Amino acid sequence: MEPAWTQFESAFKKKVNLVMINVDLTTAPEFKKYGKYGNDGIPATYWLDSKGKVLQSKVGGLSAKQLADETTAASKKAR
Repeated sequence: MEPAWTQFESAFKKKVNLVMINVDLTTAPEFKKYGKYGNDGIPATYWLDSKGKVLQSKVGGLSAKQLADETTAASKKAR
């Protein structure tokens, strides 16, 4: 998923807040803040609104296009 994530990140980093969490680093600040959303598999991607509500989630690797499409769909739910 890394190449797809890098491509997605470069296109969306100014539009959304992106956070990557390494589930092996449970003491990391990102894990402490976002680890509560659980993990149904690795990799797992969660789209949250500004209040931390999960708008949607996907388990498994995603292409850059899938990430972009899911982000667009989640942003529509957040409105």
